[in-house]
Amino acid sequence: MDGVRTSLNQCQTLYIHQVDDKINDDYFAKPATKGSTSAEAEFFEDGKPKAKEPFPEAKSADQKEVDKVVVAAVQKQENLAKYLKATFGLSKGQFPHQMVF
Repeated sequence: MDGVRTSLNQCQTLYIHQVDDKINDDYFAKPATKGSTSAEAEFFEDGKPKAKEPFPEAKSADQKEVDKVVVAAVQKQENLAKYLKATFGLSKGQFPHQMVF
């Protein structure tokens, strides 16, 4: 089975209570589109690609703040940083559904 990738579920908890309360599900919600354009009208717009909106600077700054908190939480736990950097592979006879960590 070449090219098959296996994902193992892990149970690891990081306490990042220092993250601002504005970072919640609503923060990641897709913004509502302005106006309604049909897919056909958008397709036939003289071959012009849709203009890309730049990534908001506020979200970039928020991401840097969250990264600081997460990195600090990872460094507090022994061997977690090494574990996250390690590559993983299965040997012959090992089955992912039977592994327990």
